[in-house]
Amino acid sequence: WVRGTGEGLQHGACRLPPPLSLSLSPLRCSNSLLVGFALFSPSLSTGPSATAQKTRLTLDPPWSTVFRGESVTLTCSTSHPSGRRFTWYRNHKPFRSTEKNNLRIKYTQEEDAGRYQCKASDSERSDPVQLTISENWLILQVPYYGVFEGDPLCLRCYGWKGAKVSGIRYYRDGVDVTPSHVNSELSIKQARTRDSGKYHCTGSMRTTVMFTEVNSPPASISLSPGGSSVSGARRDLARMVCARSCGAENTVTIA
Repeated sequence: WVRGTGEGLQHGACRLPPPLSLSLSPLRCSNSLLVGFALFSPSLSTGPSATAQKTRLTLDPPWSTVFRGESVTLTCSTSHPSGRRFTWYRNHKPFRSTEKNNLRIKYTQEEDAGRYQCKASDSERSDPVQLTISENWLILQVPYYGVFEGDPLCLRCYGWKGAKVSGIRYYRDGVDVTPSHVNSELSIKQARTRDSGKYHCTGSMRTTVMFTEVNSPPASISLSPGGSSVSGARRDLARMVCARSCGAENTVTIA
């Protein structure tokens, strides 16, 4: 046994090479015979590693914009919700910790606006969900979640805290896309990438003491490509939201 300097192993002793960027397990020597050694790197652990599951954050009602003073419930979904604590984040900063997996904002205020996330213990933080609080007379409500090609898409032209709106018109990138018969909800049965754009709606409603024509602020919709990568559960969520929020009796559907 020799090394670079030409020095050999002495009888009954073991000499190791200069330190390397590896950890060596203890050596056993017997009569200058090297029984064996093992190389170990901390980054190559042989033990099983658990992959943390990402939680999913949902909003009820399922809109990214609501009026000030309305109620919103956030739910943090995970495969094993019992026995865990849930941390809630707004604009990337933790602001609440609960034992329940839902958090209700009873009367939303301007300071409640922001990007929300949640995290269960031993799970990864959820994807962010944007919540906007409005004080406009009219808003166009769009889903809080990302919409994929092939998903149903539901929009709602909504007056201040449920006030009646008449003569509703829908616009995409400034072009009128209102069907011949329109209600406060508009549903696109199977959205396509061409349906992406900036939407807004107009209508007549009583503001303070008179009826007037009002415009909603624009809401951007960007459809992502669909395909096999979109889970069935994800598509079921979109269908459920459209069925509940844009019921067939109140909805104009565009094929």
